[in-house]
Amino acid sequence: MRALLITIAASWLISSAALAQSSDTDYRGLWISTAYPSIEVAPGDDISFSLTVHNSNRPPQRVGLEVLQAPSGWDVRLLGGGKPVGAVFVGPNSTASVQLELEPPEGVRKGVYSLMVRASGSADRFELPLEIRIGETPPAKLELDPELPILPGTPDSTFRFNVELANKTGEDALIALSADAPPGFQVSFKERFGSQRLTSVAVEAGRTQGLEIEVRPPQGTEAGRYPVAVRAMAGEVTAATELTLEVSGQPALRLTAPGELLSGRVAAGKETPLQLMLQNAGSAPAQGVRFTASQPSGWEIKFEPETVPVLPAGERMEVRALVTAPANAIAGDYMLTLRANADAASASSEFRVTVRTSTLWGIVGVLVIAAAVAVLALAVMRYGRR
Repeated sequence: MRALLITIAASWLISSAALAQSSDTDYRGLWISTAYPSIEVAPGDDISFSLTVHNSNRPPQRVGLEVLQAPSGWDVRLLGGGKPVGAVFVGPNSTASVQLELEPPEGVRKGVYSLMVRASGSADRFELPLEIRIGETPPAKLELDPELPILPGTPDSTFRFNVELANKTGEDALIALSADAPPGFQVSFKERFGSQRLTSVAVEAGRTQGLEIEVRPPQGTEAGRYPVAVRAMAGEVTAATELTLEVSGQPALRLTAPGELLSGRVAAGKETPLQLMLQNAGSAPAQGVRFTASQPSGWEIKFEPETVPVLPAGERMEVRALVTAPANAIAGDYMLTLRANADAASASSEFRVTVRTSTLWGIVGVLVIAAAVAVLALAVMRYGRR
């Protein structure tokens, strides 16, 4: 029973495959095909049809070709391999390619013109009707189509626009690229997914080229909308589009000292204030500024004020760092790192601090030495005569 089921299943699969194969190759005979049997051209344009001769399920044969019902006065040529032909040889289930070229006479009128191509084999004949519509010359043009014409970002952003460049001039063209941007803005062109910068790009007739346009605003650009006009030119044919950068403000903090003097003196064991200057050189307010420091072990640093809720763009304010060095700190130079951190910006500066120790023990030492000298002098005066 099991062997019978296997045999039935195998027979069904074989019959299904045979049926599918026969349905794919049911047609038997000789035929001609072309992708576009009806075309529209302008007066003076070249006219051609790419023809394919098919030999389906027939023995190899010689196939004669001829053009019937051609418009009066037209020059008609059948070319194979670039040479005039009147026949092709086609193997079984094979094809042969032929180019049909037509040249209408000077001053041909607008209208619809028809003709027929006949293929004649040993036992079959096939006729393919073709149609040519001669009308107005379409205007030559280029098109620039941005995927997103408006992009948001900050002054530190690189704005990347994806743009499609279409060549509708009717011929292959080397297209020059240019841009008109606000002063200080840098604009560069690249092929989509490419890395090489371009000033021009070659685009075949009827094709589209993907471009990536990078725009970099200068440092310190204020918040606002900035237009960039992009142009493409091929001879006298031009296209233009406008890209827009929506630059949002961004704070930029600087932490320094009056006069840019990043040094000071502190006394060991005493709290000493260091004057600082906090500046927002950006284009947006700095929110929630907090101060921190990195200092040697045993040191203490506090800030007045401890935080700044808002520092508007372009403004500055004084800040004090209260520095306390340990009482036993050795005299010398020490480095402190002072920082200001906001929600969207930060700044830091290195300060050199010189520690001075107390002069009390020096005075005591001098007094001890003076007392010792006095005692020695008295001893010499009293006992020196003996």
